[in-house]
Amino acid sequence: MTLKNKYASIPNIMKYILIICLLSLCTMGCKQYSVPSADALNIHSLGDITEYVDTHIAYKADGDTETFRSVGKTHYLRYGDCDDIAIFMAYYAKCLGYRTYMLCLYNGGRYGHVICLIEKKGKFGYIESGNYMPAIFDDVDKIVGYYSKYFSINDKYEYYLLFPLTFRDKDFIYGDINLVHKFNFNVSPFQVPPFNMTDMSNIEVDALIKFRKGYIE
Repeated sequence: MTLKNKYASIPNIMKYILIICLLSLCTMGCKQYSVPSADALNIHSLGDITEYVDTHIAYKADGDTETFRSVGKTHYLRYGDCDDIAIFMAYYAKCLGYRTYMLCLYNGGRYGHVICLIEKKGKFGYIESGNYMPAIFDDVDKIVGYYSKYFSINDKYEYYLLFPLTFRDKDFIYGDINLVHKFNFNVSPFQVPPFNMTDMSNIEVDALIKFRKGYIE
């Protein structure tokens, strides 16, 4: 009996049941979360991103298993830890025209903290919950060193990894899977350089002063 004739012998109701079962198997674990636009969340600046997260996304550490969630899932749950929040913020920073990266910082080789690094026109900054720096630094090492010196929780961070977040992979936007396996952590980390204000150029210092005075975002 040919495959065509074989299935032709199945009653129509059985065909429908078979189709439904196949569709169910194909969609298991493929739940898609909706993602509001930046306009819908009233996000028009880096400050708006941090303010939205502070107001609507609670910090909650993962349990025994490290989980990196998509933008949509974090929005749906209304909570996440630093990596979830970094991915969430990166998406909306990208909507504002920034290149975005997940910056993973370590203390003594131990997993430490994750924030979102931003880039525009060759200048770098960062955003995290309750804190951001516009893209005014001309070198990645400078912004990493600056953050480690002034915003590390305990000891200064010693190493870092940097992963681009392009959001070409739709799992990062709408998906329901653990994204941690999308990253290659088995690479040699960069060493966080020491930082002093004298390392900054005059242009960077001027931009930093303007930012602190509220003249620029």
